[in-house]
Amino acid sequence: MEVRSIKVEEEFQKGVSSSENFCQSFFEDIEDFSDQLRKGLEQTLAQLETSSGPVELKLTLELKEPDASELHAELDKLKKNTISRALSGAPSNRLGT
Repeated sequence: MEVRSIKVEEEFQKGVSSSENFCQSFFEDIEDFSDQLRKGLEQTLAQLETSSGPVELKLTLELKEPDASELHAELDKLKKNTISRALSGAPSNRLGT
């Protein structure tokens, strides 16, 4: 996934990048499933042409759990920075958080 239309302050850039990396695994799994589906349908249609009995097609979409450590670390850092600014009375970012 590539985020193209989000504008964030510099301190949040790493969070956006980490989110992109986190979601990429899901997209790859879905693309793989799409390829399996296409091939499975082609094979099933070919079997139907030569078979007089029922033909079965079984597919499973597996979504692997992505490594969230980079995203969690960045969110923790942002949370700590926000709390630290709030406690010190420093101005918050433009989003009002």
